[in-house]
Amino acid sequence: MKTLHFLRSAAIIYSFWFCAPALPLHAQEAMTDDAAETDSATVFESLVRDDILTITIKTDQRKFLKEKKKEAYQPAIMTYADKEGTLITREIEIKSRGNMRLNNCRYPPIRLKFSKKEIKQDGLTSPHKLKLVVGCESGANYEQLVLREYLVYKLFNVFTDNSFRAQVVKLHMEDTGGKQKPRSTFAFIIEDDDELAGRIGGRVYDPKGINSKSLEPQSYNILAMFQFIAGNSDWFVLNKHNLKFVLNSEEKTVKAIPYDFDYAGIVKAPYAVANEKMPISNVQERFFIGKCGEEGYYDTIIKMFIEKKEEVLSIPKNCIYLDDNSRDWMLKFLESSYEILENPKWIQKEIQRGCEWAP
Repeated sequence: MKTLHFLRSAAIIYSFWFCAPALPLHAQEAMTDDAAETDSATVFESLVRDDILTITIKTDQRKFLKEKKKEAYQPAIMTYADKEGTLITREIEIKSRGNMRLNNCRYPPIRLKFSKKEIKQDGLTSPHKLKLVVGCESGANYEQLVLREYLVYKLFNVFTDNSFRAQVVKLHMEDTGGKQKPRSTFAFIIEDDDELAGRIGGRVYDPKGINSKSLEPQSYNILAMFQFIAGNSDWFVLNKHNLKFVLNSEEKTVKAIPYDFDYAGIVKAPYAVANEKMPISNVQERFFIGKCGEEGYYDTIIKMFIEKKEEVLSIPKNCIYLDDNSRDWMLKFLESSYEILENPKWIQKEIQRGCEWAP
């Protein structure tokens, strides 16, 4: 069931940058606001904003947290304003999800499940399930951590369309059981796997066995270089760790798409630890996990990354929700990454140090 209420207060027009829009700039050019509201818009696209999206979720919060490891759906009411300022209220279901964060965090990531019938009535298309990433614990430090991870998705969007889109959210959680205090926090919604695959011309693919030689070279090289500048070594092709795969049957290519960036050095999560099998002492130490190649193999990729430097730095620089410490940290980390990229001998040394880790 959906009820509509007109917001009495006038919509605020935002003239500044809100932690980057949910769509990459090149994707926005192909998708106007009108297109986002047509019958072909997906549930995710209907939630895309140039600014922050405010969502209220009402559910039995105590039950949700107590039974989070069951990963069972429970009813919830989700409220948000559409692009015209009209308040939308939807009956949805939510459940906990994740691996490490599910087992170690007070507040696990959430999966939102919308009614297929309802979204069809509203002219929207599936997928009808979306991931919602929230802070591991309460407090400003964990809110900033969520924003930093969100911005890693935005940074990867700069380099390729073969990347998950994300929408930053101000989330208000209300307990229908009256046992938990209302909670407000930053969060973000991630594009569904199937939606991503369709957008880049393929389908989700779950191979029994795969290695880096099976992957489309250009997209894999961009992925590996990006993970290096973000300080993320928490991914691996062989065991499909923190990667989704998209198969394009016509081109006969497979692309790897990364997700879950909380262990990246640039995110600086307090619980993130380095892989003990890798020759690094902490997650803030960059380690390249790409293919080995002859000298000059990565020159085109490096050139492209350097050309996008100002666009990359503008993302944390212009995100108004980052506090000064988070902004300074992200800029410092990126600038030090670019020092390596802009030094041919240095980046070649880093590539050779780590490339044998890409089976």
